[in-house]
Amino acid sequence: MNRTRDVINSMSYSSYGSGPVTIDHDDAVKAYSASPKMLGRGHMLVEPQGPVWTISASDLHPQLAVGAADGTCTTTNLLRSTRRGGSVPFFAHKIYQLDYNRTTKKFRMLEQFLPQETQDRGAANNPNNVKLKNAANDERGTGVWPREVGVQRVVWNSGNGLAAAGMLASATGSGLCRVDVLSGRWSKEGSVKMPYGGIENIRLEADNVLDDIEADSDEGSSS
Repeated sequence: MNRTRDVINSMSYSSYGSGPVTIDHDDAVKAYSASPKMLGRGHMLVEPQGPVWTISASDLHPQLAVGAADGTCTTTNLLRSTRRGGSVPFFAHKIYQLDYNRTTKKFRMLEQFLPQETQDRGAANNPNNVKLKNAANDERGTGVWPREVGVQRVVWNSGNGLAAAGMLASATGSGLCRVDVLSGRWSKEGSVKMPYGGIENIRLEADNVLDDIEADSDEGSSS
C-alpha cells in the first residue's frame, strides 16, 4: 500500500477509516486505504514536531492519538481529512507537552493548548507559498529533545463501553503516566445547530420528543 525509507515505529488500524494509519517520511502520520486509486498515497492527518513513537485509533470513535519524541500527545479527527472543502479547518489538538530542564533537572507538563490548524510542510517547501513557508518554519522546533520527554505509548479505552471511550492513557520515557478524559465540542457552538436538536433528543430523553412519540402512536391507532 505504501513504501517509505524511514523507520516505522507504530501502526494502527482504523475501523472508521477502513484502513491502516502509519508513519510516512518527515514525521507525517497518514491514513491509507485499500482502494486501488489510493495505493501509495494517503491522507495526511498530523505532523508532529518530532519523530512519532506511537499511534492509537479507537474502535468507538474516529479520533486518533499520536505520541511523539518532542513530548507531545496530540489528537485529531481521522475523518476530517477525507472531506474536501468546508468552512471548518482541519485541527490538531495538543493534549499536553512534557519538557525537561537539564539545568534544574525538573520536568514541566504544559496543557490547555489552543487547537492548531494542520500545516502541510511539503507544500510549505514550495518557494511560491511564502505564507505557508513562514508558518511552518515558525512552528518547527530545533529537533533535539531529551529522551525522557518522549511519549512512547498512547492507548484509547476501547474495551469499556461507549461512555468511557474518551479516556486516553499515555506513558512517557521518564516513567510518568497520565490518563485524560477527553470530550468533544461543536465548532462554532453558538451559531451551529446541533443535529436532531441536541443529545437529549437523540437519546429520546427530552419531554417534547416523548410527547411527539405518544402523539404519533395515538394517530396511528386511531387511523
